[in-house]
Amino acid sequence: MEFEIMNIRKILILSIFLLSVNLFGTDLRFSHIGSVHGLPNQQVESLVEDHDGNIWIATRNGLCRYDGYEILTYYHQAEDPSTIGSSFIHALHVDIEGRLWASTEAGISMFRSASNDFRNYNTNGVCKYIAEDKEGRII
Repeated sequence: MEFEIMNIRKILILSIFLLSVNLFGTDLRFSHIGSVHGLPNQQVESLVEDHDGNIWIATRNGLCRYDGYEILTYYHQAEDPSTIGSSFIHALHVDIEGRLWASTEAGISMFRSASNDFRNYNTNGVCKYIAEDKEGRII
């Protein structure tokens, strides 16, 4: 008797799960984006979603912000210190405060959304990884 109740519970839970997948899973759509859509390089190094729902794409030739409709690419420009530190981006991170950080060939860059530019931090060379500690410090 106890074995039958266990099986009925398992079947009921599985049925509810499958029903919810059928009801809610049908709205999922995936789109491939590439150079014809504005992606500057097919070699994607990192992806992250910010608190506004934008997808940030780190490539070997620019940092892209994808809002679901179009791609805006940020490039390093040597004459402008408020551009990203390098166009070769290795990794991305959104910190606890919602700020976007990028590790690049020239150090770390933080995106400043209010001014739509970057603050760059020199790490004396290539920075391939980026993380945040428990106190919210970028390491």
